[in-house]
Amino acid sequence: MSNYNVIVPHYSVMLADSLATIIQQQYSFKHDIRMELLSAAMNDIYRVYSGTYRYYLRIPRHERFWPYTLESYRFEMELLNYLRQADLKVTYPIPTRDKQFLGILNAPEGLRYYCLQTEATGLEPDSSDVKHMYKLGEYLAKFHQITERYQPRHQGLSWDLDLLLDYGLSKLKTHLPEDPNPDFKEILQRVRELTASFYELLPEKSSLIWGIIHGNYKTKHTRISDDGIVSFDFENCGYGYRIMDFAYIIHQTNITNLKNRPFQEFLKGYLSLRLLSDVEIKALQIMSKLILVSQATRSVGMRDLVGVLWFDQQIRNDLTIIKKIL
Repeated sequence: MSNYNVIVPHYSVMLADSLATIIQQQYSFKHDIRMELLSAAMNDIYRVYSGTYRYYLRIPRHERFWPYTLESYRFEMELLNYLRQADLKVTYPIPTRDKQFLGILNAPEGLRYYCLQTEATGLEPDSSDVKHMYKLGEYLAKFHQITERYQPRHQGLSWDLDLLLDYGLSKLKTHLPEDPNPDFKEILQRVRELTASFYELLPEKSSLIWGIIHGNYKTKHTRISDDGIVSFDFENCGYGYRIMDFAYIIHQTNITNLKNRPFQEFLKGYLSLRLLSDVEIKALQIMSKLILVSQATRSVGMRDLVGVLWFDQQIRNDLTIIKKIL
C-alpha cells in the first residue's frame, strides 16, 4: 500500500442527495424530501422540497469571518421563536425530532451547525417604491418595539464599533496586496475621525439607542405580499446601536442622500410607531459610512474560498469606493 497524506479541507460542499438522507431522518417530514444546493459561500443554503412545502437549510462554514459561536446561533433561534410568538412575521426554525433547533454535522474540516427554516413568500420590496419603503420602516419599528423588553437566555454577539470596525480592519490589513497600502492608511485615519465623532454624539449605550438588532436588515432579506412584510436572515442579530439596522438598508440600496424620498418614507414609517432622537438621526449619517467600511472587510472571509486573484481585485475596488464616500 502506498503512503499518502491526509489533507484537511478548509471548506467542503455536501452533496444534496447524501445530505437529504440525514435531514430526512432528523426531521418529521410528512413526505420524502428532495434537496438542491441554492448557494455556497459564507453559508451553504439548500432548498428542501417536501410535498408542496419548501424549506431552507442553512449550514454556516466551519470557520467564519465574524466570531460566531454556538451560543450566538442559539440566540438567533431563540429570537426567531420569540418574534413568531409576538406575531411579527419572520421565517422561523423547524425543530428536529428531538426538539432541537440546531443540528450538527461532522464535516471533514470540523463541526458545522445547521438549521431548517420556513420559506419567506412574496416579492423583494422595491427600494424606489415609497409605499414599500414606508412599510419596511414600520416593520423595523415593530421589531425594535417587540425586542425592547425581551430577555433572552442565550447571549448574542455585541456589535459595538470595536467588533464592527477594528476586528475586520485588523484582519483586512494582514491580507492587503501591498503593505503599507496608501488608500488603506487614509481610510483608517478617516474611520478613526468618524468613530470619534460618533462617540461624541452617542457616548453611552443607553437602552433607548442600544438593544437587539436584526444586524442585516435589507430589502433582499425581506419579502412583501398582501399579508405584509416578512423578514429573514437574522444570522447577524445580536446587540447593537438600533440605527445600525437603518444603515444596512442604506448601504444595500446605495442611498447617498438621506433626504431622498424613498428613505424619507422609510424613516416616516418607522417614526409612525417608534421615535428616534435628533442625535440618533444625525449619528445615522456617520453610521451609514462606517457600515460601508465594515461590509468591505468581509471580503477577507471569501479569500480562501475563491482565491487571491479575486480578493486582490475586489479589495482594490472596495478601497477606491470607500475612499470616495468617506
